[in-house]
Amino acid sequence: MSEVPQSAETRGDQGSAATERERRPSNRRAGVAQLIIAGVTVVLLAIMGTVAWVTWPSAADGAAADLPDDGLGQWRPLADIESESLQLEWSKTLNEALAAGDREQFLSVATGQGAEALARWWDGTEQLGRTISFAQSFDDIDTMDEGEDPAFLMLGGQLSFASHPVRGSGSEDAGLQLTQNFTYKLTLEGTGDDAVISGLEPNGSPKPWDDGELYVVEREHVVLYGMHDERALVDANADLAESSAKLAFETLEQIGGEAPIDGFVVAITDDDARFQRWFGADLEMDVAGFAGATERPRNSAFGDLPPEVATGSQSSGSLVAMGPKSASQRESTFVHEFAHVLHEAAVPYELSMPSSSAPTEGFAVYFEHVAGLEESSFARPEVRSAIAAEGEGAITDERLQAEDAWIAYAASGSFYQYVADAGGSPWQLALDRDRGFSMALRAKLQNETLSETGWQEWAASQ
Repeated sequence: MSEVPQSAETRGDQGSAATERERRPSNRRAGVAQLIIAGVTVVLLAIMGTVAWVTWPSAADGAAADLPDDGLGQWRPLADIESESLQLEWSKTLNEALAAGDREQFLSVATGQGAEALARWWDGTEQLGRTISFAQSFDDIDTMDEGEDPAFLMLGGQLSFASHPVRGSGSEDAGLQLTQNFTYKLTLEGTGDDAVISGLEPNGSPKPWDDGELYVVEREHVVLYGMHDERALVDANADLAESSAKLAFETLEQIGGEAPIDGFVVAITDDDARFQRWFGADLEMDVAGFAGATERPRNSAFGDLPPEVATGSQSSGSLVAMGPKSASQRESTFVHEFAHVLHEAAVPYELSMPSSSAPTEGFAVYFEHVAGLEESSFARPEVRSAIAAEGEGAITDERLQAEDAWIAYAASGSFYQYVADAGGSPWQLALDRDRGFSMALRAKLQNETLSETGWQEWAASQ
């Protein structure tokens, strides 16, 4: 994948009630400063947006006009965008082949290791249900305006169960597909239209299909896969993965949520070295499972993208993986990671904007509790003491990564339970993840009486 930061929500080994999980970096600016900055930013964006709207027409036309605009079309006419890499015949051939489902044509623009890598991506993602797909070449940010050959190739597609917010849902991505996309470093032989792909290496950690033949088992709400030499592991866990997916959807419905996704694509391995190879770059500690969103392709001006593919700077479709440390807690790990996917599918986030992990990790812990899989640790003395003494200071990213991280996880989850017990909506609290600078401020969007102090009093009464 690209070096752009990704979401990585993870579940680690449990002691009696909690785990260590990987988080995104936190952003703890002073509240007053945030309000000032946010206010100024909104005003500036409003002015800039007005100027852009008046100055530039929308690029959408015909059927594409029914889909949400991806932003750049309002800022700059597509005809004015000049990039030599966009006119390369090999890039066009890749997209024509993907649209036609023609593997031979797809591989015709590559040779040697480049052709082998393209074939692995084609075969592996096809096994995982790839439908809508694209290839988008682009230059390094430092050379993209210098007319040099593209340095990267993003290969993306809608795998089984890719997120697709429906029209009328209120989502800015309604009508679009949040595809799963992966960036590779390019090596070309020749120049211009005569170039062929001679090398293709993952830009970051490789994914399972990059390592060879996959073994895939399909169920109604899950596609579970692993390497072919671990097919017995896949077979042994397919039914549990399916029942866990059903439980996740039932739990979401129970808390008032509606998911823009109807299943999960999940990798599984009992080989820790393999798990670390695939996802180690995204992990900060030993974990049992992984859920992380991929990045979106650039604006549709930078390649022949199908109009239904979501573009921009927000997160796109997610990956889920189960490592060997999940062996003793498969069901709870499945449901925990599925909760993250449901959350990220409902509320894509800005990849370049760090935020606290408490809202996402807390939601997954609360989700497990509602699903009946996690014995509640919300009332344990260590958790009550931490909340009483520090309030939201007990759920900082530092605490979520500490040796006693289970306390911060339980405390984060307990805030959702506090909101639910107060008659609020824990799902709405999850949806408002990016609308406040603290859990308490997010809760106040629902009810002014909800507060950090109220949470502390609630915890003390448990």
